[in-house]
Amino acid sequence: PLSEIGKGFVKLVLLERELFSVFVLIICNCSPARKRHEYNSPILEQYWVDKMQKRQEEYQWAVYAPGIPKIINHDEAKDLPRDARIPIERPLGILSINEVISQLSLGEVKHSQTAIAYISPVKDHVEKHWHEDGCFGYQFLNGLNPILIKQCKEIPEKFPVTEQMVGPFLGPNTSLQQEVQKGNIYLVDYEMLDGIKANPEAGHEYLGAPMCLLYVNPMNDLLPIAIQITQHPGPDCPIFLPSDSQCDWRLAKMWVRNADVQVHQLVSHLLRTHLFGEIFGIATLRSLASAHPIFKLLMPHVKYTLHINIAARSSLISKGGVFDKAFSTGGTAIVEVLQRGLKRTTYESMCLPDNLAARGVGKIPNYYFRDDAQKIWLAINKFTENIVDLYYENDASVQSDTELQHWVKEIFTEGLLANPLSGFPSSFHSKTELIKFLTMVIFTCTGQHSAVNLGQVSSHFIQLMLQCNTTH
Repeated sequence: PLSEIGKGFVKLVLLERELFSVFVLIICNCSPARKRHEYNSPILEQYWVDKMQKRQEEYQWAVYAPGIPKIINHDEAKDLPRDARIPIERPLGILSINEVISQLSLGEVKHSQTAIAYISPVKDHVEKHWHEDGCFGYQFLNGLNPILIKQCKEIPEKFPVTEQMVGPFLGPNTSLQQEVQKGNIYLVDYEMLDGIKANPEAGHEYLGAPMCLLYVNPMNDLLPIAIQITQHPGPDCPIFLPSDSQCDWRLAKMWVRNADVQVHQLVSHLLRTHLFGEIFGIATLRSLASAHPIFKLLMPHVKYTLHINIAARSSLISKGGVFDKAFSTGGTAIVEVLQRGLKRTTYESMCLPDNLAARGVGKIPNYYFRDDAQKIWLAINKFTENIVDLYYENDASVQSDTELQHWVKEIFTEGLLANPLSGFPSSFHSKTELIKFLTMVIFTCTGQHSAVNLGQVSSHFIQLMLQCNTTH
């Protein structure tokens, strides 16, 4: 009935024909939303039971490897239900190694009909300035992995940087301890990679787990002032400084950038956006009926994640795939890095405001990722709050929604492997909890994914190619 349109996700579409135009009310995913207890008909109730039983048969969890999130139980995208498959006319945008190299040619940029990667003006800037300390530091704020840098409140024992080492780079009338207390010293630590053996199939012999100390100078530039290649200081692991020879200092930065690429691709990108998006998508399809308001809210953001991830598992992280051919963390290291990444992923780290606060980066200058991401988070949060207020009168209505409670529990148990240390909820007790969780889900699949995905070709890969040219 039209009286229910006010509580539905409704679209009016103008269909033009040769002799007439007609407005059509789309009633599929845009029909009035309702929760299961609002089905006031035995026929509708039975329809819900049959539909959800079929969904749970079509979308089942599968184990990809122990210790990482479960995945969809289909090995090929063609086996997915039609609604979960990307239309054949829409390209996936997954490039081969040869296509990437072609698009990164230092001459005229070449474009493939099947490639949708955008080569932005960033490519030209990185090509000219990648070796400079200012560009190196800036990428920790606004590059492809802007979620690792954190304020250094105390110099770690495993990174024994002294005043004598870095004092000359801090300027007069100050000291390392004073700058730490002022909040001007920052740290990026790749301890996650410690002890992981490099992928021999790609000809790699080394994989570092470096640490990099950075300083915000009076001109608000973020500059590296010390680098250690491993987590174990000693005679065989010196601390590199900007005063070292140009080759030594540049090589130390290359080690850091190489480690950053590994963590970015497998953890910041694959795990924390793609695999988490798959968790959210499977749980939504298995737990929430199409008419449920939260299904309608989330489905546009997770609709094709299953198809994309299946394609990635068959070409990017498969045996003999792109990672095995090109990355230090290919081969058996892929699963090990993902396992470590999941152990270190907490609910706090997935919620942008909490993440920024925990890393102490609220005042670092020129952090445009932080500034833009906060605006996106707030917009999503406000929109989500309005939807929740429309369909849930109070906290009790959230607690009594069995579909919703099953959804969040399935995310926790199947996707996050029921790890209580993760801090992820396994149930909702209030509207506030629900709003925050939904904001996190949508932000992860939209703003956060864009931040760590777009520009890979323009930034990471052009830099790696230039570094290879430098070392040969």
